Amino acid sequence: MIHYRLHNKQLHPILFFLLFSVISTKEDIAVRIVDTSKKMLEKNAGASNLETNISASIPLLSEALNGKKDVKAFYFSDMVESIKNGRDFHKVAPISHEQAEEWAKADVENYKLYNLTNAQISIILPFSPNSSSKENNPNVSDYWKVYFEALGVSGVKEI
Repeated sequence: MIHYRLHNKQLHPILFFLLFSVISTKEDIAVRIVDTSKKMLEKNAGASNLETNISASIPLLSEALNGKKDVKAFYFSDMVESIKNGRDFHKVAPISHEQAEEWAKADVENYKLYNLTNAQISIILPFSPNSSSKENNPNVSDYWKVYFEALGVSGVKEI
């Protein structure tokens, strides 16, 4: 498991996403991002800290899209999927763009009933822009881009 240091405290990688309607103001979004960032600094001693299941957010995102034209989702995560009975990038991460694409297309089959066409997805990675590919595997990013695009997302932004 990857750990992060911030102000000499250990931080466990967590997944947190926010859904916003397009009508949200920039100020409202900024306040929510600050509040979320504070929440991320809290220690997670619960069972949810044992796994990172990003795919589990797909039904929630789809439900949020019901009746709305646009929804924005922000993922504050290293995006390293880690499921006991499923994909675990800590054990085996994709080693090429081709492998990431193949895995994403196979994995998205479990969620092909969900349409995320009007979702806008931003991924906020906890890495510095000049981090090594060992720390920030670009093939993991490729996996998620292919995965979300296969569900109808027109573009995934990495921040």
